[in-house]
This record gives sequence, C-alpha cells and structure tokens, in this order.
Amino acid sequence: TIYHHDPPALALRMAEQGVTRLHLVDLDGARQGSAVQQPLIHAMVKAAGIDIQIGGGIRSMDCIASYLDADYAPRWVILGSGRVGLVAQGND
Repeated sequence: TIYHHDPPALALRMAEQGVTRLHLVDLDGARQGSAVQQPLIHAMVKAAGIDIQIGGGIRSMDCIASYLDADYAPRWVILGSGRVGLVAQGND
C-alpha cells in the first residue's frame, strides 16, 4: 500500500477536482478499538471543506461526541454491526 505523505493536502486536492464526499476509515483505530487518527481526520475535514464520513475505532458515545463536537467535524460516523447498542444509548 502506498500512503500519501500529506493526507490533508490530498483531501484538498480531491475536493478541488470535484469530489464532494470522502469516506475515511481509521484502520489503526479499528485494530486498537479507539480513535487513533482523529487529529489527522479533523485536519483533513478542515483542509478539504467537503463532507466526510468516518469509521474505524468508534466504540463509544464519548468517541462519537469527540468527533462530532470538534470545530472541524466529519458529517457522519459509521458504526460496525457490533456497536448497534450505541444507537440505543444515543437515544437516552
């Protein structure tokens, strides 16, 4: 796998070329069970200025809130099927 050395710049370039939504997965977070790449994801949201959805490592309502309450927040978070119980918590 080849990774871009500056993901926020890549997100901006994609937005400039007409991309209107990005789907990002924090693979480190998915493996570790917590939001490992959250600062990078927020930087990508800020740089691109387009709708971004994020998945990977989202295991709690606190994690969801930390993503969505940030100044540069993704528009959507994606939960794996193992986290369906969080939906009920969110309704409380």
